Amino acid sequence: LDRLFDQGIYNCVTSSIIYNLMAEDSGLTVRAAQLSDHVLSQVQVGDKWIDAETTVSFGFDPGNRRAALDAFKQVTGYVYVPSSKAGRKVHLISTIELAALLYSNRGVNTLEQKNYLGALSFFWKALWLLPDFEQGQQNLEAGYTELAISLMKARKFQQAEANLLELGRLVPGSSKSLANLKAVGQAWLNDYFEKGQYEQGIALIQEKDTIFNSGDLNLYYKLWVQDLVNRKRDFPGAIKVMERVRGLYPQDRELDNNRVYILQQYYLTAVNGRNEKQAQEVFEKYQNEKELVTFFAVELSKTGKKALAREYLQKKLQGDKNQEWVKLFLNLIHEAIFRGDNRETETGLLFLAEQGEKYPFILGNLPNLFEDMGRYFYQNEKFEEGKAFLKKLSRHKDLESAALKTLGMLFYQVKIYPLLKKKELDKALPLLKDAINLSEGYYPPLAVEY
Repeated sequence: LDRLFDQGIYNCVTSSIIYNLMAEDSGLTVRAAQLSDHVLSQVQVGDKWIDAETTVSFGFDPGNRRAALDAFKQVTGYVYVPSSKAGRKVHLISTIELAALLYSNRGVNTLEQKNYLGALSFFWKALWLLPDFEQGQQNLEAGYTELAISLMKARKFQQAEANLLELGRLVPGSSKSLANLKAVGQAWLNDYFEKGQYEQGIALIQEKDTIFNSGDLNLYYKLWVQDLVNRKRDFPGAIKVMERVRGLYPQDRELDNNRVYILQQYYLTAVNGRNEKQAQEVFEKYQNEKELVTFFAVELSKTGKKALAREYLQKKLQGDKNQEWVKLFLNLIHEAIFRGDNRETETGLLFLAEQGEKYPFILGNLPNLFEDMGRYFYQNEKFEEGKAFLKKLSRHKDLESAALKTLGMLFYQVKIYPLLKKKELDKALPLLKDAINLSEGYYPPLAVEY
């Protein structure tokens, strides 16, 4: 009201208050009518209530009078004069309610200027005048919320929380109080996380059990581990935290998968950083974990440690039955064949033969490996080496038939077929006889050709 008297600045609310107070002081019966976007006064004349548009001098019972419309348009910009009789929703209010509305409006203006405590003071006065003032209550909630947000942005989380808790006590069941308490708690938690103060974050979740739950705690632990791995590259620290959270949530399979991923990244980081000592330490510490066997075997093979990969898988297969590991082992032997590593090939084939009873499908794969071996010796023109190696393998009972069959096939492809193609039968015949004897009948096409 001081702005109205001192500066001539007013709106529909302040002008209606002054009008009604002066009218009441003069013995008139008045009230106010609140529309959706405007407030006007009403004066009782007989049994009728007449509108009084208090923002312009021609406002008494303005109706459609041109003077009232022109004045109102000049002052407010409206192209019509609001009326309580125009079929619009009208809320009749007393002078006290008008004063409460004034305080509430002043509070909104003060809030826009970010004077939060000043705004709350106005909202409180509005509610003191009119305890059931719905708009005032909503504005009070907005004021506390804006204050809490401001404190939260300034990282004054405890003060922000205190204000929202106060709002919850003042307005029981306030949805804004509960929702914003969660927001403050989350921002508080994020602040600890960004600073690397993980333990404080855990303590906060456990303390604020009205806004956080067990799922939030689980997620925070996972984010903590992820941050240690991806940003800080602190693998030992991540593993330590992971063991801790797995103890809290033993049924969470995702944690097991995450742990495997961390250990894999730990090993790869050491390998890629050429930190052989650390890579070896990781391998030695975790090589017996079934979930990592395939990974370690593949990575050892990739880095050229083929024999070590084979020995590692061989050791694992002697203890556990795992078809995936067998397939990987078969692949290692296949690679050994095509790089001409006879020693690794022989060792691997002998082991596979021993495992035939345990893994029947191995026996079906052995002929394929020998075919690959024959192809390798043939394509690389290593007949004599192949002949000697296959003969050596044939001395092992479990490999005899496959080795001799391959030997016969190799002999035929390298020595005999070229002669047959040239029709040099006289030269081919004794070689066929030698091949039959050498392969001991395990390659029947030789006998047919003979």
